[in-house]
Amino acid sequence: MATFMTSGLAACIIIANDLVAKAHMSFMVRPTILFAKGEEAKKRILDSKEFKKAHSLQMNTAEYAPGMVAMLLYCQAKGIQSPVAATLAVTGSLGYYWIQKIVGNGPIGAPFHIMRFVSIAMLIKTVYDSL
Repeated sequence: MATFMTSGLAACIIIANDLVAKAHMSFMVRPTILFAKGEEAKKRILDSKEFKKAHSLQMNTAEYAPGMVAMLLYCQAKGIQSPVAATLAVTGSLGYYWIQKIVGNGPIGAPFHIMRFVSIAMLIKTVYDSL
């Protein structure tokens, strides 16, 4: 039997993942820029593949998380369960960030990106139906 999660749990997991992405950028990546010796060294860091990847992933997470979390918390507050959408939202969010962070950018992230789109569409319908 498949196990799905509640909307409230999904919201907490997604916002925690967003916090981890922000913390990684703030405490692991940005200090290398702050402590770089000279403008040329800073430019090399900013132009590096590693910086661009970390920045892109963090911004992508920051873009998707708020809308999903708002709809998930709305469902939780109203007592509406949308377990498939909640599970897809978490799997898509964590999968997209961590797979691309570990393995690298590319088509490997596509299934997780699609999961996020599907979960958002399902959540929009769920919220709209409750109005």
